Amino acid sequence: MKLESLKKIYDILTKIPYFSKIVISGISYLLIVLVYSNLTWTDLRSKVPFLTRVFYVKSLSIKHRMNSNETIENLSSEEMSIPVFISAIEKQNLSPSLFFAALVDPVQKVDLYSKVGGRLEKIYVKEGENVKTGQKIAKLDSLSFEIDLLKLNANLESAKASYSLSKTKYLNARRNLEIKFAEEEKRIQNLEKAELEYQRISSILEKKESLFNSNVIAEEELLATRQDFNLKKLARDSAKKDLEMIQIGIRDQDISSEGIPVPAKRADKIELWKDLNTRLEKAELEVAEKNVNAAKANIESVEVLIRESTLVSPINGIVYRINRNVGELINAGANAGTPIVNLVSVEELNVIFNANETELGSIVPGQKAIISSDSFPNREYKGTVLYSSPVLDQRTHSAEIKIRMEKSKDLKPGMYVKAEILSGRKEDFYLIPENAAIPFQEKIIEIYQFKDNRAYKKRLESIQKYNGFYMVKDGLDGDETIILSPLNQLYEGVKVSPTFKK
Repeated sequence: MKLESLKKIYDILTKIPYFSKIVISGISYLLIVLVYSNLTWTDLRSKVPFLTRVFYVKSLSIKHRMNSNETIENLSSEEMSIPVFISAIEKQNLSPSLFFAALVDPVQKVDLYSKVGGRLEKIYVKEGENVKTGQKIAKLDSLSFEIDLLKLNANLESAKASYSLSKTKYLNARRNLEIKFAEEEKRIQNLEKAELEYQRISSILEKKESLFNSNVIAEEELLATRQDFNLKKLARDSAKKDLEMIQIGIRDQDISSEGIPVPAKRADKIELWKDLNTRLEKAELEVAEKNVNAAKANIESVEVLIRESTLVSPINGIVYRINRNVGELINAGANAGTPIVNLVSVEELNVIFNANETELGSIVPGQKAIISSDSFPNREYKGTVLYSSPVLDQRTHSAEIKIRMEKSKDLKPGMYVKAEILSGRKEDFYLIPENAAIPFQEKIIEIYQFKDNRAYKKRLESIQKYNGFYMVKDGLDGDETIILSPLNQLYEGVKVSPTFKK
């Protein structure tokens, strides 16, 4: 039944013309104003200022119309006056600052991993212990590497012996060539001597043949000379063949056959012949030398592994966490999971925070900063803006800012602090107490000015907050008096009774 009744009422209302609705609404508002203006009392209206501004009309109040104008004015003043606290506006010469919640972060933070795999043999430090650069932190079992090193040292000795043998063979080959050159000189001389003997006996034979034909000498003498000629010829031919045999490999044609120009000087030829005739020995020597170098490289690589099995501190700092236990199997590399030890340097600290893009223009490297902590409320620490990230986070539209702090024994990595960045030169600012202002929009506040016993609203632009005040640069002349409280009972033009509060 109720639903049907509501439906009928709804149907009736929907059939009312639009103009009639406006008339009915106006009449309804007038009735409410008449009721509120005549059936409410002063105390109630002062407690609900919003309703009073909307529904109270003094001229429609019967009580008001029954009294004289003077009496009405006095009563009205007494009824609508709101007690308030007022204060003069303070002005100070200040430097604009930006305030941020920040985090203390170490300048150096190292996660120690092992470059080699093995079982953790020993840990030399304890958590909280101070360490220096190069100090031993932990050691992995290196027995297998040490055994390999012994084998490689033996291989190196063998390679050195092979190299020494190849070098000896190469030097001997070059010395043998020098002997060959000396033998060549000797055989050249023998050939020249045999050639002279042959020419001499040829001349003698020719003369004796002439004498024999003239019947001057006997045939036996001619035959003896001819026999001597044959011997000298044989000796010459033999010396020539011996020279040709020893010159194999050290002839000009041997150089030309390699496609190399023949040097003009004998000494240059000799050096070139030495190189050409000892190529095999030289190649063996080079192979032996490479084997020695390879053995040395293998030894050095194993020695590096042995050194890397002992972890040392790369910084001066503190051991703040040990994550592995002695006897635990450690994998090599930074992708091996949890680091063995975490080190942190506390000699220098950074303070990091994120600033939104509207604040980045006021932050540049080199600016001074003041750091404070709730843990040490009466202390301040100095710092300098070190870095502003060139890339903004796409989700938050903020960039990381880093402040380098001066050395401090109080603050620890991971602590939350407040960072104040001194972002500008000192200027005169009006200070509006936070409890006397109503936030309206970003950096826009509303205040109530006290003037002629009334409250008047005014909007101002705030540069920033400072120790419980809004810093305002423009929009005031310094002679204003503002209302501190109660703001929730005020509206534009309302009459107030002031009490000055310093």
